[in-house]
Amino acid sequence: MKWIQILFFEKNDLRLVLGVGKFEEWSRFVEVGIANAGTATEQLVGLGVPCVSLPGKGPQFKNGFAIRQSRLLGGSVIPCQNSFEMVKTVQLLLQDSHLRERLSFIGKRRMGNSGGSEALAQRIFEFLHSK
Repeated sequence: MKWIQILFFEKNDLRLVLGVGKFEEWSRFVEVGIANAGTATEQLVGLGVPCVSLPGKGPQFKNGFAIRQSRLLGGSVIPCQNSFEMVKTVQLLLQDSHLRERLSFIGKRRMGNSGGSEALAQRIFEFLHSK
Protein backbone atom coordinates (compact mmCIF):
# COMPACT_ATOMS: atom_id res chain seq x y z
CA MET A 1 0.00 0.00 0.00
CA LYS A 2 1.35 3.44 -0.94
CA TRP A 3 0.74 6.35 1.43
CA ILE A 4 0.54 9.87 0.08
CA GLN A 5 1.10 12.69 2.54
CA ILE A 6 -0.57 15.98 1.72
CA LEU A 7 -0.59 19.06 3.95
CA PHE A 8 -2.94 21.97 3.37
CA PHE A 9 -2.70 25.46 4.86
CA GLU A 10 -5.05 28.38 4.24
CA LYS A 11 -4.93 31.99 5.37
CA ASN A 12 -7.30 34.59 3.93
CA ASP A 13 -7.25 34.03 0.15
CA LEU A 14 -3.87 32.23 0.10
CA ARG A 15 -3.56 28.45 0.00
CA LEU A 16 -0.46 26.33 0.44
CA VAL A 17 -0.59 22.66 -0.44
CA LEU A 18 2.40 20.39 0.19
CA GLY A 19 2.61 16.88 -1.16
CA VAL A 20 5.28 14.23 -1.60
CA GLY A 21 5.84 13.08 -5.18
CA LYS A 22 3.53 15.70 -6.69
CA PHE A 23 6.05 17.96 -8.46
CA GLU A 24 5.12 17.18 -12.05
CA GLU A 25 1.40 16.92 -11.41
CA TRP A 26 1.06 20.12 -9.36
CA SER A 27 3.61 22.39 -11.04
CA ARG A 28 1.12 23.58 -13.65
CA PHE A 29 -1.05 25.14 -10.91
CA VAL A 30 1.76 27.14 -9.26
CA GLU A 31 2.08 30.93 -9.47
CA VAL A 32 5.27 31.30 -7.41
CA GLY A 33 7.79 28.67 -6.31
CA ILE A 34 9.71 28.66 -3.03
CA ALA A 35 12.92 26.73 -3.50
CA ASN A 36 16.15 25.68 -1.88
CA ALA A 37 17.43 23.25 -4.46
CA GLY A 38 19.27 23.23 -7.76
CA THR A 39 17.65 21.04 -10.40
CA ALA A 40 14.10 21.20 -9.02
CA THR A 41 14.25 25.00 -9.06
CA GLU A 42 15.50 24.98 -12.64
CA GLN A 43 12.71 22.58 -13.66
CA LEU A 44 10.07 24.83 -12.13
CA VAL A 45 11.53 27.96 -13.75
CA GLY A 46 11.64 26.12 -17.07
CA LEU A 47 7.91 25.52 -16.74
CA GLY A 48 7.42 29.26 -16.39
CA VAL A 49 7.10 29.55 -12.62
CA PRO A 50 9.15 32.35 -11.07
CA CYS A 51 10.86 31.23 -7.86
CA VAL A 52 12.10 32.69 -4.63
CA SER A 53 15.01 30.87 -3.02
CA LEU A 54 16.26 30.87 0.55
CA PRO A 55 19.84 29.60 0.79
CA GLY A 56 20.68 27.57 3.85
CA LYS A 57 23.70 26.52 5.85
CA GLY A 58 23.94 23.11 4.22
CA PRO A 59 26.81 22.02 2.01
CA GLN A 60 25.08 22.53 -1.34
CA PHE A 61 22.53 25.33 -1.51
CA LYS A 62 24.45 28.26 -0.08
CA ASN A 63 24.18 31.96 -0.88
CA GLY A 64 26.85 31.91 -3.60
CA PHE A 65 25.12 29.05 -5.42
CA ALA A 66 21.74 30.82 -5.19
CA ILE A 67 23.19 34.02 -6.67
CA ARG A 68 24.88 32.14 -9.53
CA GLN A 69 21.69 30.18 -10.21
CA SER A 70 19.66 33.39 -10.34
CA ARG A 71 22.15 34.92 -12.77
CA LEU A 72 22.12 31.79 -14.95
CA LEU A 73 18.33 31.84 -15.06
CA GLY A 74 18.09 35.55 -15.89
CA GLY A 75 16.66 36.60 -12.55
CA SER A 76 13.66 34.27 -12.75
CA VAL A 77 14.84 32.97 -9.36
CA ILE A 78 15.13 35.64 -6.68
CA PRO A 79 17.49 34.68 -3.84
CA CYS A 80 16.57 36.09 -0.43
CA GLN A 81 18.81 36.61 2.59
CA ASN A 82 16.27 35.69 5.27
CA SER A 83 12.69 34.51 5.76
CA PHE A 84 11.35 38.06 6.18
CA GLU A 85 12.75 39.08 2.79
CA MET A 86 11.39 35.86 1.29
CA VAL A 87 7.86 36.57 2.53
CA LYS A 88 7.96 40.11 1.15
CA THR A 89 9.25 38.89 -2.22
CA VAL A 90 6.58 36.18 -2.48
CA GLN A 91 3.92 38.77 -1.65
CA LEU A 92 5.28 41.09 -4.34
CA LEU A 93 5.25 38.33 -6.94
CA LEU A 94 1.71 37.27 -6.03
CA GLN A 95 0.48 40.86 -6.30
CA ASP A 96 2.33 41.84 -9.49
CA SER A 97 1.10 39.69 -12.38
CA HIS A 98 3.20 41.64 -14.91
CA LEU A 99 6.40 40.86 -13.00
CA ARG A 100 5.38 37.18 -12.73
CA GLU A 101 4.71 37.03 -16.47
CA ARG A 102 8.06 38.67 -17.30
CA LEU A 103 9.99 36.29 -15.03
CA SER A 104 7.99 33.36 -16.43
CA PHE A 105 9.01 34.30 -19.97
CA ILE A 106 12.66 34.69 -18.95
CA GLY A 107 12.70 31.32 -17.18
CA LYS A 108 11.17 29.47 -20.12
CA ARG A 109 13.58 31.13 -22.54
CA ARG A 110 16.65 30.40 -20.39
CA MET A 111 15.79 26.74 -19.84
CA GLY A 112 14.61 26.10 -23.41
CA ASN A 113 12.17 23.54 -24.68
CA SER A 114 11.67 20.24 -22.93
CA GLY A 115 13.20 17.08 -24.34
CA GLY A 116 16.85 18.09 -24.21
CA SER A 117 17.94 15.04 -22.22
CA GLU A 118 16.24 12.67 -24.62
CA ALA A 119 17.74 14.43 -27.65
CA LEU A 120 21.22 14.35 -26.09
CA ALA A 121 20.90 10.65 -25.28
CA GLN A 122 19.81 9.95 -28.85
CA ARG A 123 22.82 11.81 -30.28
CA ILE A 124 25.21 9.93 -28.01
CA PHE A 125 23.58 6.64 -29.00
CA GLU A 126 23.90 7.51 -32.69
CA PHE A 127 27.53 8.56 -32.26
CA LEU A 128 28.46 5.36 -30.43
CA HIS A 129 26.76 3.20 -33.04
CA SER A 130 28.03 4.99 -36.13
CA LYS A 131 30.78 3.47 -38.22
